[in-house]
Amino acid sequence: MKAVIKGLLMGAVLLIASGVMLGSASAAPAGLQVSPHKLNFQLPSGRPISQPLMVKISNSGPAITGLSIQVSGRASGDFQKDLSHSDCTTDLGAGASCMVALTFTTTSHKLLFAVLAIGDSTNSSAKAVKLSGLGLLK
Repeated sequence: MKAVIKGLLMGAVLLIASGVMLGSASAAPAGLQVSPHKLNFQLPSGRPISQPLMVKISNSGPAITGLSIQVSGRASGDFQKDLSHSDCTTDLGAGASCMVALTFTTTSHKLLFAVLAIGDSTNSSAKAVKLSGLGLLK
C-alpha cells in the first residue's frame, strides 16, 4: 500500500492510502498577533503629549479570556494607554481583533524605551510591542 500526500489545508496534511484516511497532523493555532511590532513616538514642537498611535491585537486561535495589556519597562510612566481611542476588553473572541491606542508624554530630553506586553491568563501566546519616544529637545 502506498501513502500519498493529498494536500495541505490550514496546516493539516492528510495521508491517503487506497482512499482511506490514515491520519492527520495539524499545527497549533497561532493565537495572539500584534501589528505593528514597534511604535516610535515624538513629541510635536510645543506640545506636551503625542498623538495616539495604534496597535492592532488579533486572535487567530480560540477565544481568549483574561486579556492583559500593560506598559512595562524603565520608562513605562511616559507611555500611556489612551482609553478614549481603544476598544480592547479582557475578552477577545476567536477570529476577533481590537485596537489599543498609546500616547507618549515626558519632560525628559532623551530617547526613552518601554514595552507594551500583551497576554492572556495562561500567557501561552504573549506578545510584546517595543515602544520608543523622543523627549523634548533642548
